[in-house]
Amino acid sequence: MTCRFKHLYFVMSAIGSSGSRSDHETYIANSLNNSPAGAWRICAWHKNQRDMQVGGKTDEVGWTAYETCRQKGAIISTGHEHSYSRTHLLSNMTNKTVASTASSFSVSPGKTFAFVSGLGGIEARDQERSGSWWAKIYTSTQGATYGALFGTFYTDRADFYFKNIKGQVIDQFTVTKGY
Repeated sequence: MTCRFKHLYFVMSAIGSSGSRSDHETYIANSLNNSPAGAWRICAWHKNQRDMQVGGKTDEVGWTAYETCRQKGAIISTGHEHSYSRTHLLSNMTNKTVASTASSFSVSPGKTFAFVSGLGGIEARDQERSGSWWAKIYTSTQGATYGALFGTFYTDRADFYFKNIKGQVIDQFTVTKGY
């Protein structure tokens, strides 16, 4: 489904969980092609790809959904793995090509980031994977506890922070909209 709230446009899919992968990929592409002018674009689904999380999960979504969202400059929000991780700004999701390692960056057609926010209530899992494309990793290996990623969206800027239930800010970054 899609949801528009003020200047945010969410494209939500059950890709990797149910239904035909190709049907979900088509839906994501069509939805992004019809996104409201100037709205922040956010792709959201539960499952992920092995290289887009730092735990032991396998490939479940396929790269097409990630690449379609990147090509449209949409932020990619996932869960499933019981940890928190965020990529740097990437210009290719499949190859994990880093476009910027700064904590302030701009999403635009062809460049975005993905995150896993999976510390909402079941034990934190350990880190099993790593890579140069990760901006932040927070798992039981780093002493993770429950928490969530918060984002405050303005017209052309969004401020994010991951905060755990102890009140500690684990990650903080700013994103500008380049479209």
